[in-house]
Amino acid sequence: MKKVLCAVLACVFANLSQAQWQQDVRLTNDPGWSTTSFNNAWCIAASGNFVHVVWSDNRDGNNEIFYKRSTDGGANWQADIQLTNTNASMDFPSIAAYGSDVYAVWFDNRDLNKEIYFKHSSDNGLTWEADVQLTFNTSPSNYPSLSVYESLVNVVWGEGRDGNWEIYYKRSTDKGFTWDSDTRLTNNPSDSYNPSVSADESNVN
Repeated sequence: MKKVLCAVLACVFANLSQAQWQQDVRLTNDPGWSTTSFNNAWCIAASGNFVHVVWSDNRDGNNEIFYKRSTDGGANWQADIQLTNTNASMDFPSIAAYGSDVYAVWFDNRDLNKEIYFKHSSDNGLTWEADVQLTFNTSPSNYPSLSVYESLVNVVWGEGRDGNWEIYYKRSTDKGFTWDSDTRLTNNPSDSYNPSVSADESNVN
């Protein structure tokens, strides 16, 4: 019995010793800043062999949302795609994928007030539909996070509409074509911000 256990452990540790990380791959190369979210929002997503990345980039003089994809598990990467094109500032993107559907959210200052915007691709990020504004109020909406399971799309963000920062949630049950009303998730006198969301089947966390 001991010999069998030792043999199993030897195989396990041998496999662990062979597990390695590949070398870094540089995804951006331009004179501006390229930054992802700092609030644990998902800035990378994968579905099958497709890997999707979003970030904020000021190569054009103001922050815009850029996207890049790999169709072979990250071995090779296609050219950058600019998802937004305004004179305002876009920041803190998040991305999610399920099957061939890819979704992105970010906060956007095009209306001179930070709002959450959403974008959808149904062909693995090859083409993208028009921007959809998800929030409409006079207070800033910031730091969104996005997750998806099948046709259920979930978005959370921080917002100051209540006089202090609270966490809000919004969902779509049809891949982002229509959206339910905002749901306030926190209610306390201190600030709540920098949310993150995940989903598995009907469970949203």
